[in-house]
Amino acid sequence: MERKFKHYVGVDVGSKDFAVTLIHSEDSEKSAYTEIENSLKGFSKLNSWFKKSGFKKEESLICMENTGVYGTKFCYNFHEIGYHLVVEDAYRIKKASEGRTKNDKVDSGKIAIYAKRFVDRLLEWQPKSILLKEMQTLSTIRRLLIKERTALKNTLKSIEREQYRFENMENMIEKNIESLTEQVEEIDKIIKGLIESNSEIANYYSLLTSIPGIGFVSAVFFIVLTEGFTRFKNYKQLASYLGICPHEYRSGTSIYRRPRSSKRGPGAGRALMYLAGMSASHGKSNLAYYYLRKVGEGKNKRLVINNIANKQLRIMMAIIKSGVRFTNNYKSVNPMLLKA
Repeated sequence: MERKFKHYVGVDVGSKDFAVTLIHSEDSEKSAYTEIENSLKGFSKLNSWFKKSGFKKEESLICMENTGVYGTKFCYNFHEIGYHLVVEDAYRIKKASEGRTKNDKVDSGKIAIYAKRFVDRLLEWQPKSILLKEMQTLSTIRRLLIKERTALKNTLKSIEREQYRFENMENMIEKNIESLTEQVEEIDKIIKGLIESNSEIANYYSLLTSIPGIGFVSAVFFIVLTEGFTRFKNYKQLASYLGICPHEYRSGTSIYRRPRSSKRGPGAGRALMYLAGMSASHGKSNLAYYYLRKVGEGKNKRLVINNIANKQLRIMMAIIKSGVRFTNNYKSVNPMLLKA
C-alpha cells in the first residue's frame, strides 16, 4: 500500500473469539484493546467500539493473520462496511515480531505493530469472485476424491497379493474406484466449463498450460491460489509462500549449511510443483535439457527437480505479466544492447 493510515488494528483470530488491539500511527503506546465473539453480533459490537474510539474506517487499516475459514466472515463483513483490510501470512508476522511472551492480547498488538511497520509492502484484501470460490471448492473436493481413490487402489493391490482372495470384496472395491473416477471426471468437466465462461481466467489457463509440465490440475490450483494473479507481487513471494524457495544460511567462515527450502505453506502446492518438475524433466524442452545437464554433473536429482519447479514458477509469473505464451527457445535481450 502506498498510503499511510492514522490507526492500525491487529486482530488475533480464534474459532470462538477475536482479540483486537488498536494503535495510533504517531504513538504505538497509545492503544486500546477489546475481545469480541466470532459472530455477526460480535462484529456489530466491534464496529460500535471502533466508532467510540474515534476510529474512522477511511483512515484506518485492519490486519489479521491468514487462518483460513475462521476469519473469512470477519473479512467479508468489514469489507462490505468499507474498512481497509490486510490478511497476512502468520510466519511473516512471527519473524518480524519481538518478544517471547504469547497470549491473545500480545499477539493482536504484534499484528497491529506489524501492519504499521510494513504498510508499504502489504496488499489490501479483496473478496474472491464467486467463480474462483467455486473453483477452489471443487478443487478441494477433487483432491479428497483422488486421495480416497488412491487408498482404495492400494488396498485392492494388497488384497490381490493375498493367498486367499475374496472376489466379492474385490468387486466392491472396484465399483467404488469406478464411482470415484466418474465423480472426478464430472468435477473436471464443471471446472473446465467455469474456466471457459470467463475470458480472463481462460486466458490465464491457456498461458499456464503452455509451460512444460504445467497441466490442468496445476493451472487451476495456481489460478485459485493467486486469486487470479492478484495476491502475489512477484515470483519470489509465491515461491517463498509455497516453501520451495531455497534460503541461504551463512555467517562468516564458520557458520554454513546448504541452502534449503522452508517447506512452509500449502503441501498440495509443493506436491504439484514437484510433479510438474518431474514431468518437465522428461520432455523435450530446455527444462529437460537442464535436468540432464545438471544430473550429468553429479547434482542430486531432487535438488534439480526443485530448481526446475522454481524456474516454472518464474516463467509462470513472467508470462502472466507479459500475456505471451511460453516459447521454448526464447532468449531475453539485454536492455543495454537495445539502448545501444
